[in-house]
Amino acid sequence: MLDDFENRYTPKTVDDIVFEDDHSRQLIEDLITGARPFPIREGKCGILLYGVPGTGKSALAKLFPDAMEMARAGLNSNSRYIRVQPGNNDASMIQKLQNQANLVPFSTYHYFVLDEVDELTKTAMASLKSLMNAQNCVFVLTTNNFQGIEVGVRDRCHCIPFNAAPPDRWLNLCRRILDDEGILNVSDQTLLKVIATGKGSARDILDAVMSIVIDWNRVLRKQSQNLQIQVKKNKLEVLP
Repeated sequence: MLDDFENRYTPKTVDDIVFEDDHSRQLIEDLITGARPFPIREGKCGILLYGVPGTGKSALAKLFPDAMEMARAGLNSNSRYIRVQPGNNDASMIQKLQNQANLVPFSTYHYFVLDEVDELTKTAMASLKSLMNAQNCVFVLTTNNFQGIEVGVRDRCHCIPFNAAPPDRWLNLCRRILDDEGILNVSDQTLLKVIATGKGSARDILDAVMSIVIDWNRVLRKQSQNLQIQVKKNKLEVLP
């Protein structure tokens, strides 16, 4: 079971994301469904998720396009995901997106996901700002460095802080994990303390919960071994 632990509990839908507060969750839901008009030509055409590392920005960014397209048209988004990093952060990369934006989208919009967008070169950042004026495009951007994003890019986005969620917001997910593993004897108080050791990092919180599962399985194995030893001992005692 542990060999696929991370895959099983990696967010599969936006509902699986642990948000810092209800306001951020509601804003994302409204943008997805269209309850808040989005995108708006000559207005907001992107979302910028910013905050400390490890809080789920990248996971949400990857899920957002399919969630939005499914809510609007019942289709997959055919989104384009780009991890911005040296060697893939200059104006030529943005030009490829521009070339795609000039084509008719396969879905309702062209969806461009730029992870760690602050890694763009200065020229590429300026090109991105220009590209965001294109029609039929939605941009999903993430950054740990809000100030590193050009003001014009930020102005075209709903800027959503995505920082560490308090431990109680992780409780339902972590409780579900333990329930799935058949671990029912951990109190909420104890589990909250375990969650707190992760300091808001999704990776560290899941690792801490995994430690509970590993320790539990270790105890079960030990009990099983002791039972087997006792059974063998009993058999020997009844032999003539």
